[in-house]
Formats: sequence, structure tokens, C-alpha cells
Amino acid sequence: MARPVHANAEATRTRILAEASRLFAEHDQGGASFRDIAAAAGVSIGTVHHYFGGKDALHSACIDAMYEDLGSLQTALWPALIQNSAHEIIRVAIHKTFRFARGHRQSLILLMREVIRAGELNEARREGFHRPFLDTASTMLSQQTGATAERCRLTLQSGIHLVVRYALSSDRDLLMIAGFPEDQSDNPDMMNAALESIESHMLRLLTHELGVEEPSHV
Repeated sequence: MARPVHANAEATRTRILAEASRLFAEHDQGGASFRDIAAAAGVSIGTVHHYFGGKDALHSACIDAMYEDLGSLQTALWPALIQNSAHEIIRVAIHKTFRFARGHRQSLILLMREVIRAGELNEARREGFHRPFLDTASTMLSQQTGATAERCRLTLQSGIHLVVRYALSSDRDLLMIAGFPEDQSDNPDMMNAALESIESHMLRLLTHELGVEEPSHV
């Protein structure tokens, strides 16, 4: 049975976005041409133009795709977070967002370059995602911890900065930071141990700042 046209179209669009994100991350927006992106995605230059118009729109779409995935992650996380203790909420949030960020490093590079150039977040993304997240999450954490919403808000933002910075580090750098042998970047068990060590460190920092005690285990 032939695949629906819209399924092929979505697969093509996704493939273009993936290759564009990779090339933009490696060469910046000015160093990656539509010709390079089209060749990497296995489509014509006209196809890239058809789906995304100009390069600015394609660059923005690469970042937007990450936010769509992040929105799906956030939606899936809310029920579990609401039902847990403050310590568990912070632990799960750090683990999920850190692993998400590690899986979206190319899009994060694009976003951070945009922030560096402009000195601030894109207004639509700030108002459509960041502000609502901080408003909701800080209120929820305040209710769970007893800390003020303002303190929770700043702690959350600091946590985001930590997650992003660690996520952007290479495997070798993360191993070095966590005190593991740097030549073990091809060892999945060693890499996971380093990631868990960094997550535990962030958890200790954020829970200490909010006065959240680790639950006792019988």
C-alpha cells in the first residue's frame, strides 16, 4: 500500500530540518548553504524553498522544532510532577530535561547563538513558552516547598542555565568535569555514570537553594 502524500511530505520536512540543524550547528547560518542542506537531505534546492522559504525561516524552524518537542515533554511531565514530593519533582525534571537537551544539542547551539547575537530570547518564544513555564512551575514549586515564588523562579532559571551549559559540553568534557577518564567517551556505561553524577550535583544545588531535604529511606 502506498504511503499517504502527507506522510511523505512530513518525512521530507523532518529530514530537511534534521540536516539543516546539523549544518547550521556546525557552520553557523552563514556557512551552510541551501545547496549543502538540500544535498544532505537528499532533496532538491527547490524542495527546501518549497517547505521553508528563505534561510532565516529554515533556521527559525529548526529551533521551533526543538520547542515543539520540549512542549510535548512538558505536557507529559506535568501529571507525574504534580503527584510527587518536591525533591522527586526536581529530580525527575532535571533528569528528563538534561537528557532531552543532550538529544537536542544542535538546536540548542542555534538557540544560544541567537541569544548571544540579540542579547535576549526571541520575543515570541519568550512569551509563548519561557514566561508561561516559569509562571506555572515557580507557583507549583512554591506550594510544594514553602519558598517564595520569586525564589523558586530564579532557582528554576538557574537550573535551566546549568542544564543547557552541561548539555552543550562534549562527551570528553563531561567525563573530565565529572572526574571520569576522558578516553571513555565511547563507553556507554561510563558516559551514563558521568551524566548521572552531573544530574545528582544539579539536584543537590537546586534542592539546597530551595531548602528541600532529601527523603529518608527506611
